[in-house]
Amino acid sequence: MSDITQSPATQAMATLAHQISYRGGHQPMTAAVLLDHLAPAVLQTLAGRCHHVTTAACRDVILGLPPVRTGETRREYALRLRAAAQHATAVDGSTKDLRRRYLLDVIRAQGGRWTTAYPGVAQRGTLRRDLEHLVTEGHLTTEGPADGRYYLLAQTDRW
Repeated sequence: MSDITQSPATQAMATLAHQISYRGGHQPMTAAVLLDHLAPAVLQTLAGRCHHVTTAACRDVILGLPPVRTGETRREYALRLRAAAQHATAVDGSTKDLRRRYLLDVIRAQGGRWTTAYPGVAQRGTLRRDLEHLVTEGHLTTEGPADGRYYLLAQTDRW
């Protein structure tokens, strides 16, 4: 078993390759076949993931799809798709990294004070850990007492 966890995009691409080749592998591959199988593969693979991970994975799957070649069968395309999934570099890092990058992007865009009371971004404990991680990385600073702590974008923000 590998020590490396596949990214959500890599998992979705592998599921898509399986669905495309499962039945009718000898049939011609078309863009319509690809589109017919894309949504179910993404939904199956990313069910239960948070919005920002799902959005990033969908983008990376679409950007990572190899173009359909003229005369190519479904099975041939699925083989190339599996190879692309194994070598996918569109998403580097774990779900944690993606979530933290998304959070930092949101903080940069919206500015202001941030606390762990932002529903829909992540669970409170997860958000607290992510904010603290961004502090240790030098992206944010903390202000206020422990029971009223808030986070601000650091003046020397980098990433």
